Amino acid sequence: MHFSKQGTLTVVVAVVVLMALFYCASPRQGSKLWAEEATLSESAQAGKVLFDEVNCLMCHLLHGEGGGLDDAPDMAGVSQRLQPDAMKTWLKQHLYEEPRLSMFEEDPTDPDIANLTDYLQTL
Repeated sequence: MHFSKQGTLTVVVAVVVLMALFYCASPRQGSKLWAEEATLSESAQAGKVLFDEVNCLMCHLLHGEGGGLDDAPDMAGVSQRLQPDAMKTWLKQHLYEEPRLSMFEEDPTDPDIANLTDYLQTL
């Protein structure tokens, strides 16, 4: 069987499109997370980077992952429990004041807390 250049190109494009559809529709967590991250604001993306760097899932639970401490709250739906201003206040109180939680090696800056809050508001 011999395809023309245009026919070959059509087949290649069709295969690529089908592969992309299969990958995006698959139940793998990675494709879901990628799609969610692509829709985050710049500030929320920076907050997610901080969330991952600090390894929040070492203690907190999120979508069935993490949760090393029983008394660390589940992060799923945290945006329904705390409005942004209340979340920033809570983080500042527990990160800077006594009794101080040792979630960070160094004190996060106000922009760090704002970015983290923006990310947590997407959960």
